[in-house]
Amino acid sequence: MKVTELIDEAMSQRKEHLNLSNSNLMEFPNMLFQLDNLTTLDLSNNHISNIPDAISRLINLTQLDLSNNQISTLPPTLSNLVHLERLYLNNNSISELPISLTNLYNLTSLNLSNNQICALPKDIKNLENLAALFLKNNPIQQLSKIVSSFKKLIHLDLRGTKITQIPMAIAEHFSYDFSLAEHVLGNGLFVSDVPLKLPPIEIINNGIVALKDYYFSIKKEKKVLNEVKILIVGEGAAGKTSLLNLFQGKPFDRAEKQTQGINIAHNDIETDDGIVKTHYWDFGGQEIMHATHQFFLSKRSLYILVIDKRREEKSEYWLKLIESFGGDSPIIVVLNKMDENPSFNVNKTQLSEKYKNIKGFFHVSCKTQSGIEDLKIKVAELLGQTPLFGTVWATKWFKIKALLEAEIKPFIPYEEYKNICKNLELNDDSTQQTLIRFLNDLGSIIHFNDPMLEHTHVLKPRWITEAVYRIINSDILAINKGLLHREDLKEILKKKYIDDFDYPLDKHDYIINLMKKFEICYPCGSNDVLLPSLLDVETPKFEFNKRDSINFIVEYDFLPKSTFLRFMVQMNNNIETQWRTGFILNDKRSGSKALITVDSEQKKIYFTVNGKNRKDYFAFLLFTLRQINKSFEKLKSYELIPMPDNPLITIGYEDLLFQLEEGQNFCFPPNARKKYPIKELLGIVTYVDEPLETIINLLNEIDDNIVRDDPDSLYEGIDRTIMLKPNICGIGIDFNAVLKIIGKKDFKKKLQAIAKTFATKK
Repeated sequence: MKVTELIDEAMSQRKEHLNLSNSNLMEFPNMLFQLDNLTTLDLSNNHISNIPDAISRLINLTQLDLSNNQISTLPPTLSNLVHLERLYLNNNSISELPISLTNLYNLTSLNLSNNQICALPKDIKNLENLAALFLKNNPIQQLSKIVSSFKKLIHLDLRGTKITQIPMAIAEHFSYDFSLAEHVLGNGLFVSDVPLKLPPIEIINNGIVALKDYYFSIKKEKKVLNEVKILIVGEGAAGKTSLLNLFQGKPFDRAEKQTQGINIAHNDIETDDGIVKTHYWDFGGQEIMHATHQFFLSKRSLYILVIDKRREEKSEYWLKLIESFGGDSPIIVVLNKMDENPSFNVNKTQLSEKYKNIKGFFHVSCKTQSGIEDLKIKVAELLGQTPLFGTVWATKWFKIKALLEAEIKPFIPYEEYKNICKNLELNDDSTQQTLIRFLNDLGSIIHFNDPMLEHTHVLKPRWITEAVYRIINSDILAINKGLLHREDLKEILKKKYIDDFDYPLDKHDYIINLMKKFEICYPCGSNDVLLPSLLDVETPKFEFNKRDSINFIVEYDFLPKSTFLRFMVQMNNNIETQWRTGFILNDKRSGSKALITVDSEQKKIYFTVNGKNRKDYFAFLLFTLRQINKSFEKLKSYELIPMPDNPLITIGYEDLLFQLEEGQNFCFPPNARKKYPIKELLGIVTYVDEPLETIINLLNEIDDNIVRDDPDSLYEGIDRTIMLKPNICGIGIDFNAVLKIIGKKDFKKKLQAIAKTFATKK
C-alpha cells in the first residue's frame, strides 16, 4: 500500500498507530500533520533529513520512531510533544541536542545511539521520568553527574563511547548486580568497548559489588598505577630476545639461545608521564608452542611484532593472532636484521589499513643497534596510551602487590594470600578477589577462578609457563605421541640446573589441571592425559562410510593453531581414531559417526557426518565449534555447503538463506555450470523438528521493551537465547543470519514465516 493510501486510511478510520517505515521517504508527508489523534508514529528506515516545525501538531504522540534516517538537527517545536514517552533517534547524524528536548518531561526511553553527539545538555536532568537512555557509539568523552539524578533510570548504555571516567554517583545509582562487559538485554549499566580508566575495566567486569568495593577503597589513600605489559611476538630466531636485551641495557649476544616458552623480564622506562614499570613477555617462536602462547596473550597491553626477511610472509599470521587475543592493544611492527637485509620491507600502507592498531613500523638491527633509539622513543610514547596506564588504586593494594612480588616462593596457597590482605586491613572477600583478578590481568601473578585451580596463586608466571613448555617439548612425550603418564612428570620436571624451578609432587595435579583448563590435553585413562598437538602426523588407515553423509566446511580468514585442537579435546569422549589433523567420532547414543579433518594451509575444517540421527549430531558438532570460534576476538569464519555431485564447488550457508528469503528457488554456485535447488541443499543439513510455538516462546524470553528500545542488541540477545538450546532445529535456522536479512521490524512474524518455509520432514 502506498504512503498516501496508508495516511488516508488512518485519517478515515481515526487510527492511533501509523507505520511508514521502509517507505523511501525523503521528507515528512504534509498530510501526516492532520492526524492529530496519532499516538504512535513509525518513520524509521527512510531518508528523512529534516524534521519540520509542524511536528508540533501531533500533540498526542506517545511514541515516535525516527531511527535510521539522515537527521542532523532537531527543531525546537519538538518540545511541544509533551505526551511523548518513547523517542527513537538512533542511527542518524545528530551532533547536538537542543535544550528544548529537555522539556519532554514524560519521556521514559530516549535512544540516541549511533550519532555524533559529543555532550549532553545540563538541563537533561529535567527528564526525571527517564528509565532508559541509549548513548551507544557517540563520541561523548565525559559523563555528567547529573545523569545520576534520574531517579527512575534503570538502563544506561554507554557502549562504544569515549568516556574514560564514570562518576561514583552514577555507579552507585545501579544498586543491583550486573555483568557490564557481556550484558546485552535487560537493565543495568553497559560499558563494553569504552576506554575507561576510572574505574578500570578489570574492576567493572567483576560486577557491582567489586565496583563499590573499588570506590570505597580509593576514598582514603590512593596512587596511580603506571605499569604496562609489553608482549614481544614473532617467528623463532627473528631477534625477539635480542631486542628485549637491548631494552634492558644488555649488550647484543650473537650466541643468544632461542627462547623456549616465555621469557619474562621487568624494566623501568622514563616517559613524559613519569617512570613506567614494564613487564616484558618474550614469546618463543617455535610452531609447536603457538597453540599454547595464546593463553598468555592479553588485552590492554602493548604488542611488539618482530619479523625478518626469512619469514616475512608470517607477519599477517601474527597480526591476526594479536587481533584475536589482544583486542584493541596498540602494535609496533619491527623489521629486524636490517644489517643483513637492508632492502627488506613490507607493504606498510596495506597492513596499516587492514590492522588499525598498528602504530608504527621500525627498521632496526639488534646487532648494530641501528634504529633502536627511535623504537625506544615510540615505545615510551605508546605506554601512556595503553588503557591500564594511569589506573587509580588504593594505597593498600600497592602494598599487597609489593609483598607478593617480593615473595621468593613461586606460588603460595590462597589462605596465605588472604592473611597478607588481612594484615593490611583488606578483610572482605570480594575486595580480595577483585585485587587478585586485577593482578592476574596485569600479568603480575597467575590466578584462575576455577575450583581445581583457585587454591594456588602463582607468583612467578615463569613457574607455570616453563612447566607447560617443558612438558610439550619433552622427549618422553615425543616418543609417546602425546601420551603423558602422570609418573613421567617426575622426570620431565626434574630440576637440572641451579636456576630451574622446583615442581613438588603435590603441584603436579595443578599443572595437569591447568593444561586441561587450557584445553591442551584431555584425560586418557585414570592417570594419563593426551596432548593432541603431539599426535602422529601421519593419517592412519580407516574405514568411513561417506554415502548419504552430511558434508560441511568451515573456512577461516585466520585459523588459530588451537582451534582444531580444542575441538578435538572437547569431543574426546566419542573419539574412535585420531591423528594430528583429524579424528573420527562414534556417538553411540545418536547412532552417528563423524569424520572431522583440518587443512591448516587452506584454513578449513571439514565435516562428514553419517548415521540415523546425523542432522542432530551434526548440529551438536557445529554448535561446539561455533562456541570455540566465539571465544576468539574478531575471528571470521564462513560456513560452506559442498555440492552433492561436486564437493570442490561450495556455496555459503548464509548466502542460501538470503537467496531463499529473496524468493529464489535455485542458486548458481561460483564456478558451477549448472543450477541447484536451494531447498534441497539446505535440506541436507536443516530441518525444523519442533513446533513453531517452541521457537516463538524462546524468542519471547527476550524483553520486548528492551528490543524496541535497543534494536541493535536484538541479534545478540536472540543468539544468546537460541544457543542455550542448539538442537531446537537440528543445525536449525541461523537466526542471526536470517534476522540480518529480514530486518528488525515485526521480526517474530517474519521469523515464523521463514520457519514455515524451511520446515522439512526428516
